[in-house]
Amino acid sequence: MGKPQFTPDELARLKADNTSETISSLALQTSEYRRQHRGEKHGGLFSKDVILSILNQPGCVAMRYYFGINTSLPPDSATAEIRNPTLIICGIDANGDDILREAAIVGEKSWACPPDCSDVNALFRLE
Repeated sequence: MGKPQFTPDELARLKADNTSETISSLALQTSEYRRQHRGEKHGGLFSKDVILSILNQPGCVAMRYYFGINTSLPPDSATAEIRNPTLIICGIDANGDDILREAAIVGEKSWACPPDCSDVNALFRLE
């Protein structure tokens, strides 16, 4: 499994690839996820400050995400919901490497939805 080596054209395509879906197409994707994962998190949010701090690191050209499970609490804990899946985000450089050097900024503490969800919209609705 190789890592991407981004050319300027590929970096431009990364931007274009992330703006081509319609909201109705994306709504179908999130609806299907909720159907297959009833009772689980539907999403989460990271603050603008976290996102910008990651993107503004020297050499950062994009972000990568990883799925994780927060295992900091035992399963029988009163707050076991914290063990839900989580999203970990980090910057990547033009060589496709994660930016994880000392003092790198990584987002790992999102606010889960539910309970912290948007009002009902095309991408989110209670089902």
